[in-house]
Amino acid sequence: MPSRWPKLRAIKERLPRLKAVIQLHGPFEAFVDHEPGYFSWQKLQEQTFSSELKEELLARESRIRANECAMLIFTSGTVGMPKAVMLSHDNLVFDTKSASAHMQDIQVGKESFVSYLPLSHVAAQIFDVFLGLSHAGCVTFADKDALKGTLIKTFRKARPTKMFGVPRVFEKLQERLVAAEAKARPYSRLLLARARAAVAEHQTTLMAGKSPSIYGSAKYWLASRVVKPIREMIGLDNCRVFFTGGAPTSEELKQFFLGLDIALGECYGMSETSGAITLNVDISNLYSAGQACEGVTLKIHEPDCNGQGEILMRGRLVFMGYLGLPEKTDEAVKEDGWLHSGDLGYIDPKGNLIISGRLKELIITAGGENIPPVHIEELIKKELPCVSNVLLIGDHRKYLTVLLSLKTKCDPKTGIPLDALREETIEWLRELGIHETRLSELLNIPADLQLPNDTAALAATLEITAVPKLLEAIEEGIKRANKYAISNAQKVQKFALIAHEFSVATGELGPTLKIRRNIVHAKYAKVIERLYK
Repeated sequence: MPSRWPKLRAIKERLPRLKAVIQLHGPFEAFVDHEPGYFSWQKLQEQTFSSELKEELLARESRIRANECAMLIFTSGTVGMPKAVMLSHDNLVFDTKSASAHMQDIQVGKESFVSYLPLSHVAAQIFDVFLGLSHAGCVTFADKDALKGTLIKTFRKARPTKMFGVPRVFEKLQERLVAAEAKARPYSRLLLARARAAVAEHQTTLMAGKSPSIYGSAKYWLASRVVKPIREMIGLDNCRVFFTGGAPTSEELKQFFLGLDIALGECYGMSETSGAITLNVDISNLYSAGQACEGVTLKIHEPDCNGQGEILMRGRLVFMGYLGLPEKTDEAVKEDGWLHSGDLGYIDPKGNLIISGRLKELIITAGGENIPPVHIEELIKKELPCVSNVLLIGDHRKYLTVLLSLKTKCDPKTGIPLDALREETIEWLRELGIHETRLSELLNIPADLQLPNDTAALAATLEITAVPKLLEAIEEGIKRANKYAISNAQKVQKFALIAHEFSVATGELGPTLKIRRNIVHAKYAKVIERLYK
């Protein structure tokens, strides 16, 4: 940016490794293209180079081998210490080509992408960088505050044609749309609800492989005109492909976007597989992560009577190993080449992979029952729309408990949770006859927790004395969720509220917005212990 030039020029001497500063667009300062190390993109392209430099470039290229490490990606550390995953040039190129071959309707040279996830995440590398190169697409890099509230502005400007988002990103979009809808007139809300239902019905019919009736097609045509302005408002009207992954995506979230003519196709992958290994492209269902990409073999290790077991995969996209951790590498990749994912799932008769949990996150109660936490957490969130985060506790315990945080607004610059409740939380509370609009009023805690101060947050959590009507409503919601439990051991017995919403800024969420369970367990150990006294 032109406004940054004076600052860069002032500190350039203090940056010995900075070789050049290149500006893409004007206006240009007078010293650009005239002083060493300052270039405009146009003039840089026009430069000619000596034969020695060309030979040096060829020599460097010739020294690169396909099986050499090209990138280090650190695991998220949601259940343990992060590990450095070594990915070779061949891993990355193969995964890019494999994912690309699985996709449909690729318009080379016309695709548009928005990169907003940290590039330290393998999904951002594959979907934003490598697929962008493979499709000769335009990649727009969002600003650093994208996940704090500015992402829609970038979407409006870039108008992406393909999008990948972790579930939390789509949840944030949903929250903004729901809050905006709550301010509309009753008639407008009713019209939009019926239009969404008609669009979702049409999409569901197509997924089932059926042809919609003439009446159904006409109803969809009219309804799609009602929801189209919403897609335009969030900048996704040109987007033809929507992928989500990195964490479980609830059926409720998928249904919400289906009503906006946005079918969220789940994909599955790991840092250790160089990115995606399955893509739900030709969406025929909303429950699976799709079928294996080209060149990838999947199998279920030691399946139970329901066909469920650990997901194993093999192919050229399996990583080189963990840097400096040969014993961990041997645990993950066996001699026969199969990578043990640590994830639980099964493959349906059509070859679709269904993810059901994670082995390392699996809760084993004192009674010896294995319980995947995500399923129960999602049931509770479905019953309690005021709840933002749910964390199931119960490993080696006599019964299950949960930690809950309520939906609040956050600071758009820092990402730190604020005291003000979100509109959908306020609306839900009003239905209970509760009129508080701030978390501090609702839980009787200090309004300013000095976040990201862990000590103050824990102290406030231990002193919570919530409004009785709120506690009763939460308890009733958990009871409703417990009706879906397949055994008494899977029923939640107690809960505790947390003094603020989970966030990246306060450490409970990782860079891809997944809950860092080990961090939350350690931070709120006293709260957890109190649930078992």
